[in-house]
Amino acid sequence: DPEMAFLALCKAFREDPADAKVRARLERSAEASGHEEELCAIYQDEVDRLPPVDAAAVSLVIGRLLDERLSDPSGAAPYLRRAQALDPEAAQFALPALEALYEGAGRKEDLYRNLDAQRAAPGDAAAKERVIVKLAGLAAELGRVDDAVALWRELLTQKPRHDQALAALEELFERGERWSDLAAHLRVRLSATVDRREIARLNDKLGLVLGTKLGDMGQAVASYKAVLDSDPRNKRALESLRDIYAAQSEQEALAGVYRRLVPLQEDAAGVKRVRLELAEVL
Repeated sequence: DPEMAFLALCKAFREDPADAKVRARLERSAEASGHEEELCAIYQDEVDRLPPVDAAAVSLVIGRLLDERLSDPSGAAPYLRRAQALDPEAAQFALPALEALYEGAGRKEDLYRNLDAQRAAPGDAAAKERVIVKLAGLAAELGRVDDAVALWRELLTQKPRHDQALAALEELFERGERWSDLAAHLRVRLSATVDRREIARLNDKLGLVLGTKLGDMGQAVASYKAVLDSDPRNKRALESLRDIYAAQSEQEALAGVYRRLVPLQEDAAGVKRVRLELAEVL
């Protein structure tokens, strides 16, 4: 009789709540007989009598029952935190459960602390990567840009070609107008790709940053020339070189750029304009 079995196991548990085998049988019996609410109440009555490791295990069960079976996530959180604090073994289960609770409730500061604790806890590489990615994104969302940068860089030490980390750092540096950091990062990205279009994009952006933000015209010219190595008809790179050469009065180089721009014009008026500008240089 499932009912009698459940009652008998409840009695055995109350006599010795630290007996892990009895608890395991009681939990199976409660699930089979539909007495999970009663199990939760019994565990709540006895948890304070238990030594730390057993209290952690029971707190974890209470938290799961409240959250998953009894629709009480706010009631579950204190028990899951207790399990986390009492036993590192229980923490590896309590922390992900708390993560889901905090995320569902929109408790971003608690979620941030939770993810940071998961990052510091033992775990496999894939789990660590998931946590760092989520934590870095949340750090940026909360305005903790330096923390976000540090987290993405931490991930890149483990996976130097991590596309999401590379893209996120580029965006953070650009949005924060950290031009020296952005230039250095673009060079890192250039070393991590063999895609011709991406190489052209990165060199174009690097040239823009070096020339207009950092005032390093020599390096900017080198970057735009690298764009043209990948894409000889890149109009934007040619126009950027035109502007630099014109500002520096490098007439011969400027004339060469104008000659390359002529066939790239979209209409006769554009061709005429570029030819007239070329004539003024010659």
